[in-house]
Amino acid sequence: MLALLLAVAMIVPRLPFQTHSAGFPPDTESVLNAIPSGSITLTYPYATSVDTEVMSWQAQDEMRFRIIGGYATVQAAYNSFAIAAGYGRYGLEFQPLLPKPAIQEFLLSAQYGHFDIFYPQVSTDVLPRRALCTFLATYHVHAVVYWKHGYDPTVVRELFGSDLGKPVRTSHNGALSVWLTPPGSCRP
Repeated sequence: MLALLLAVAMIVPRLPFQTHSAGFPPDTESVLNAIPSGSITLTYPYATSVDTEVMSWQAQDEMRFRIIGGYATVQAAYNSFAIAAGYGRYGLEFQPLLPKPAIQEFLLSAQYGHFDIFYPQVSTDVLPRRALCTFLATYHVHAVVYWKHGYDPTVVRELFGSDLGKPVRTSHNGALSVWLTPPGSCRP
């Protein structure tokens, strides 16, 4: 009986299982190749534990570019916020935003709508058009990536297009775009 159970246990990992494509445009890799190596990159969707697509692109590209945002569950020292949230010593599920987070709040609001309970809504006294250029300069962002995803991606595409102009590369289906942002390229 034990031999039979061992034989079945060895076969189980070889059973066929169904997989699905992530739904990215087929030319995602060539579009992302426009990002210079080592670049700090602002992305939409903003990388969180719920939306990890950007981290997937970054990993598939062998970590050639850096992203603002992200998510990782790691063993951590005592963290009262994580413990209060029920995560024990494994860090926070929702990472804190950078100082002056208006752009991050704007992206998250477009991503999740008005029902996001983990991040604050975008500040009503901040104009995203002014805040984007300031954010890019403050955090030395070299590239901006947009993927049509989330609750209201149109407002993000409009902001990026109005402040950054025409993207340097766009997927064939128009769902993924990259802008390079050298100093002075953003125009609020």
